[in-house]
Amino acid sequence: PRAQVRSYHFAEAGQDMQYCVFASSKVSRDKPAPLIVSLHGMGAPPTIMCNPTAVNLAEEGGYVLVAPMGYSTTGWYGSPVIRMGPGRGPGARPPGAPPAAGVPPPATTPPVPPAAAPAGPSDEQIRKWSEQDVMNVLAMMRNEFNVDPKRIYLTGHSMGGAGALCDHPGRAIGAKPVDDANVTLLPE
Repeated sequence: PRAQVRSYHFAEAGQDMQYCVFASSKVSRDKPAPLIVSLHGMGAPPTIMCNPTAVNLAEEGGYVLVAPMGYSTTGWYGSPVIRMGPGRGPGARPPGAPPAAGVPPPATTPPVPPAAAPAGPSDEQIRKWSEQDVMNVLAMMRNEFNVDPKRIYLTGHSMGGAGALCDHPGRAIGAKPVDDANVTLLPE
């Protein structure tokens, strides 16, 4: 028994979302099973969290393992730790910060007219949809399997670890990032 790659239609985002799920052969409708929700790192698909080691441990431990997309490979799962707009990318610095030593200042670009709308969803919308995608997949797992509500765990790697550390009241019993992204909260 190996992990399955599935998808569902995320109506609010107007897109089909992929997720990966594995249920141990020990999971049954008669007995509540633990659920581990595993969040992928930036740029990686959800299938990376359903790797052979994770699947083998889920089989041995008798639990359900699910890895949602989180809307995109760069969605941050609702984490407020990063601004995804202008200035992001290699060498990005907080607004107003001086350039690093030996780095020439960035070329100036003409300002975007106020009437111009950004292409695609806003950073806030991406964060919202990223977290909502996880909650949608969680609800599907609770409907499909007899999930023990006292044994729902959230984990993640890098960006997924940062998402696991976010405040998700009443949604998971425990959160343990594998290797959370080393981030600094920026003031709004």
